[in-house]
Amino acid sequence: MATSKDKPTKKRSAQTRKRTNASSRKDSNPSRSVGSRMRSWAQGLQNNVADKRYGELISFILGLILLAFVIYTLVACGSYLMVGARDQSIVTELTPWEALTQTLPEGIDGTVADIQNVTRVHGAYLAHWLMDGFLGFGSWFLLVLCFIGALRLMRISTRGSLIKITVYAIFLSLWTGLTAATIQNILGMPTFFRWGGAYCTLWIDNLLLAIGWLGVALILLVSIIILIVVIRYEYLQWMRRAIGLGWVKRPNRRRTADSSLERDEEEVDDEEAYTGEEPTDASEDADPDDVDNEPNTTDDEDEEAPLPAPSVLASRATSQASTNAPQARREPVSTPVEESLEGGVTVTVAQGDADSQAAAVVPQSETRRGGYQMPSPDLLADVDQSSQTIDRAEIKEIEQLIIEKLSDLGIGLEPVEVTIGPTVTLYEFKLDPKVKVNRIRSLEDDIAMKVESIGGIRIIAPMPGRGTIGIEVPNRNPRTVGMKALITSQKFITTDQKLPIAIGRTITNDVYLFDLSKMPHLLIAGATGQGKSVGLNALITSLLYNKRPEELKLILIDPKMLEFSIYESIGRHFLTKLEDEEKYIITDTNKALPVLESLCVDMDGRYELLARAKVRNIAEYNKLFRQGRLREEDGFVFLPYLVLIVDEFADLIMTTGRAIEKPIARLAQKARAAGIHIVLATQRPSTDVITGLIKANFPARIAFKVSSQVDSRTILDTKSAKDLIGRGDMLINDGKEMRRIQCAFIDTPETERIVDHISRQPYPTVPYLLPEPPATEGAAGTAGPGGGGASERDPLFEEVARHVVQMQQGSTSNIQRRFNIGYNRAGRIMDQLYECGIVSAQDGSKPRQVLIADETTLDQLLDTF
Repeated sequence: MATSKDKPTKKRSAQTRKRTNASSRKDSNPSRSVGSRMRSWAQGLQNNVADKRYGELISFILGLILLAFVIYTLVACGSYLMVGARDQSIVTELTPWEALTQTLPEGIDGTVADIQNVTRVHGAYLAHWLMDGFLGFGSWFLLVLCFIGALRLMRISTRGSLIKITVYAIFLSLWTGLTAATIQNILGMPTFFRWGGAYCTLWIDNLLLAIGWLGVALILLVSIIILIVVIRYEYLQWMRRAIGLGWVKRPNRRRTADSSLERDEEEVDDEEAYTGEEPTDASEDADPDDVDNEPNTTDDEDEEAPLPAPSVLASRATSQASTNAPQARREPVSTPVEESLEGGVTVTVAQGDADSQAAAVVPQSETRRGGYQMPSPDLLADVDQSSQTIDRAEIKEIEQLIIEKLSDLGIGLEPVEVTIGPTVTLYEFKLDPKVKVNRIRSLEDDIAMKVESIGGIRIIAPMPGRGTIGIEVPNRNPRTVGMKALITSQKFITTDQKLPIAIGRTITNDVYLFDLSKMPHLLIAGATGQGKSVGLNALITSLLYNKRPEELKLILIDPKMLEFSIYESIGRHFLTKLEDEEKYIITDTNKALPVLESLCVDMDGRYELLARAKVRNIAEYNKLFRQGRLREEDGFVFLPYLVLIVDEFADLIMTTGRAIEKPIARLAQKARAAGIHIVLATQRPSTDVITGLIKANFPARIAFKVSSQVDSRTILDTKSAKDLIGRGDMLINDGKEMRRIQCAFIDTPETERIVDHISRQPYPTVPYLLPEPPATEGAAGTAGPGGGGASERDPLFEEVARHVVQMQQGSTSNIQRRFNIGYNRAGRIMDQLYECGIVSAQDGSKPRQVLIADETTLDQLLDTF
């Protein structure tokens, strides 16, 4: 007797037999089977090529084949120069087909075996065609071009614009061939092949007859000078670094990503990023592979970022969407759908206004600059934002229940409007003039019980600017807010905020955007599993989609060692650390205090630069820097925004004690103008964690659902956070008003895709490093009187001394940049140089005078210590 367990097995067996029979019937028609298989194979090949992993594999294989061909050809050409004269009698008589099939025509004195070229007949014929029949010595530059192309296909090197390299290679090929042909013609040096090949020799013969050897020489000289001048502005400093001349005019301590990125058009984009000077001609240097071809903008339009302002990107995207639909997509613009219930009450299915829903996707060419490619919105998942089904009866029932409950308590209401949001529905009523507003504020629990709410309700009495009261009731089927819809919204694209954060949607389904630079610090609280970590990821994602590595650096402290570990791979792009640390993510709570103290040192150093520049904040400072009014030679550097994010502040307090509160409070009080901002998150917002000193300096607060009214009052000064429904439902107080927001959801795979994309982009060769924290008592540091003994001097002292004497310029900031050390250490070395008599005393903001004229005198001085 078959058991119930046997039945599925029998069913599967029957299905298997059916598939086998169907397969045998299909194979009975050979033509149909072969055609089907070919189509399946072609479709599979297409899918594999489209797949990123297979695409990289195919690219590598093609590059390897091209590299082998280049090596073969180079060997053939080299061998041709040595033994080509002896092979001429055979090779010159061959046709391409005869060379390919290795069949010699009759009448040739010799055989294939007589060819002495290392690469035999194929290589000998190819080398003869390149060296004598094409461009002669100029052909070698085309082989160099193929070599670079092979390396790019194999992903071994991506430096430089491929289009520009191609142009340079072709120009040099022609110039070399023409020059070689000219020299051979003037000197009358006969050889077995034409130095400029058949083409260049023909051109030179005609030019010599037309303008003579002087005219030809001038043309060749002027053309190569023009090429050298063009290349100099783009690659001179890279070449200096490559050959180790040791002069790089770029900051090191506050190093921005533009200063040393391994990227396309390194030096051109460096100049743009630091001076703010754009090409005056949109067509000049128009390389679609790595240049944005941006129009000139005013200083106000490009006040904060080297890349185009978001408003510029949005206008371009809108223009392109209207003129070239395949290149930019625009999602349909939704408007609130209004319907009427009985009694004239308007029901609004909130879908957001045009600004929050018009998703003008920025073309990829507009997000690429200097080799760094901004993340694409396609890395984020699409979330269905279609309107939820409206249950008119349910809406009317809840509205009547609210009216009945309050009527029983002696409170008269008149319904005005119902707004259905993604998480909650807002019921708006006009209150009886005889009823005091205070009476209704304490009735949340009574109303929640009456309407059988799945979560706590919130009463807004009165509604700001409306003259009504609002009652928020959780939806039975809440909708998910996707991060992609926020990033692609017009409000986010066109914002002029310095640090815009698209955190979620309001009850009217509008994108809620706030500027972290104006808050200027943020306190976040929420019980476990209520959306706090997702909110932090949404915050970081907003910054990554708006800022480039040279504009923003993050300091991530993660005592739980889990939340921020995913961002470790973009450390060279967006993260920063102390010089002696191995990891960018700070998971050891004992290392958090030195990092915070280091930030205080960095803040002081920034304020010194602001004071010297006579500006009030980082925005004005960077604006002057881009205009070239603040020069690196005078010790000024570009200042990126720094955002400190602490995932579990309560755990940090428990393990480090109250000492960590002092640097946080100091940063919170002063760091805004210097471009340093703090985000503190905690699961337990108790008064021993969120002290009065912390609360006073963190006016902006975000509260997800918390476990008690005490915690809610600690974070928001109200009890409303306890009544939230979780799953990203939150309240935000920006210091002016409180709003209920549904936090955007971003899943781990989405974050991984973003991080993976950024990690593949060019990054600074030297990481952005925080200055050294203040030295502890008894640590080795400044030298004693007379310079101290050699054991007390810094290990870099002698090397710095030689550099200062060679450059005849002494400044702490110069030492920082040149030797990539912290501000404190550079200052101590400068003090040691002064005490040894190598530099003069400090004279305000002027560089110190170097008192030693040459290295010989320096050696004599160092020998005395």
